[in-house]
Amino acid sequence: MRAKKKFTWLSIFAVGVMLLGASAGSSAAAGELTLKDLRHSFLGSKQKLLYNYLERLVQLETTIVTSSNPQEAAEVKIEIGRVEKELKKISGGTPPLIPVASAVPTPPPAAPPVRIKRKPQTHVSRIEGLAGAPSFSKNNIYTFHLPDVGKVSTLKFWATGRRSIDTVGYVWLISPDGRRERITKWKEQYFDEPATELSSYEKIEPFIEDISELITMPGDYRIEFEWTGGIDPLVIYRVELIS
Repeated sequence: MRAKKKFTWLSIFAVGVMLLGASAGSSAAAGELTLKDLRHSFLGSKQKLLYNYLERLVQLETTIVTSSNPQEAAEVKIEIGRVEKELKKISGGTPPLIPVASAVPTPPPAAPPVRIKRKPQTHVSRIEGLAGAPSFSKNNIYTFHLPDVGKVSTLKFWATGRRSIDTVGYVWLISPDGRRERITKWKEQYFDEPATELSSYEKIEPFIEDISELITMPGDYRIEFEWTGGIDPLVIYRVELIS
């Protein structure tokens, strides 16, 4: 048994010597083998393997798109980037050619866009107006430009009689298409004290009216204060249109 094992190892050694001799003869014929030659051969093989790997990754990425697996798709994308970087390093900085999958499946339909809840916009006028007889009225029509409108629209205004609270009238809304709608009516019972006795309009309780049904389109809206009776005109301090 021992003699047989010895024969086996001798046989392997003899084959090795023969191969080395053949290799030496080949090297002698072709010239000395250098480190540069070995490195060039190795990098060429490595580059070919990486390109094959990159091609398979691209095919995998297109398959994952149809399966809607975002986590795996992200991992594959990272791996593609890593391989591209490695190929670029081997090629001396030249960006690698990205293989294209032979059959790119149709991606799934895009998800519907997320609707962002619209916040109401407040349009303000601080121009002080006076609504009385036609020849006496001043700045009693307020114009607001609404680039878009919301589902709920509100009118707010701060006003009172000038020297007394004995004043009566209507508030109108004129829409962009010319429609004229009456919003509300003011009268003496709605006021506590006249303008001459107020230190600040902020002490007045504002009128608040829901006008959602009247605000239906973007455009210019006008709020008109029409005095119809009483001893005194109406002093308007502030008007807000919220939509």
